Amino acid sequence: MLSNVTEMHLLLLLGDVSLQHVIESILHQQLCVLVDCISQPFEAISRLGCSCIRYTLMICSCLLLAASFCRLNTVR
Repeated sequence: MLSNVTEMHLLLLLGDVSLQHVIESILHQQLCVLVDCISQPFEAISRLGCSCIRYTLMICSCLLLAASFCRLNTVR
């Protein structure tokens, strides 16, 4: 559900270049949460985190600029 909400916000905010930092901040926070999910010892939570990251990156690859991915690369 978090990935779907992020997708909706991306699509709404994408047209406004001045909000690029807001989009990057949303994605950065989401990826931090998902990385924490992946590091959990409970396998179901870990798999869910992996699936959500994959879904988010598939969405974002079409919507974000290469420079945005470089800045997001500093998640941890």
